[in-house]
Amino acid sequence: MCFFFSSRRRHTRYISVTGVQTCALPIYLINEPMLKLMKKAGCVQLEIGVETGSERMSEIIKKEVPLETILESIELINKTGIASGAFFMAGFPEETEEDLLQTWEFMKRAPATDLVLNVFDPMPGSVSFHTAVEMGLIDAERDWTDFPLWPDAHYCQAIPKARFDELIQEIAEWLYGYNNSPGIIYRRLKPKIISYLKSDPKALVRKGFYFTKKLLDRKR
Repeated sequence: MCFFFSSRRRHTRYISVTGVQTCALPIYLINEPMLKLMKKAGCVQLEIGVETGSERMSEIIKKEVPLETILESIELINKTGIASGAFFMAGFPEETEEDLLQTWEFMKRAPATDLVLNVFDPMPGSVSFHTAVEMGLIDAERDWTDFPLWPDAHYCQAIPKARFDELIQEIAEWLYGYNNSPGIIYRRLKPKIISYLKSDPKALVRKGFYFTKKLLDRKR
């Protein structure tokens, strides 16, 4: 936690944490007062779990936050001067190609400064794991010492593995271009640079030398 609320006082007390802070927060907790507190406490990037851009999949995985609310939350994070990270998931057992394409389209609408796509793997004990068992995608008695994960395994029933891998590759290439575009890199780094200038300018200089050296080494 970047801060705590004092139960004995009317004002908020802050705990300063050394270094630049990246935090995660449930979408339903995001509001302007909270974001201002987090920024004052040193948060420079806030990450949220979006998971899907499909209304149908949102209902299935019980992601009870309207998609438009998610977009508004990301905009609010950006407006506060905090970089925004949005995490998505592909390959749910019930997901169709249309669902996955809707997620991709939603990613294109999301104004986050960092977009991440993970591929579903069934975690024992989770609702999705039991769903995969019921759908015949997993043997409930299988050996966990030799349990295959993606890309060696595939747990999305409605999308053939070859097509799923093709779609993931296309999305990954788009994501690489998006996350590494000059405008997005600037928006992602700006809050961190400002934080370093305020808290530890020498650390910023050291990091500048480090990344410059890495860049020059790549060109050799």
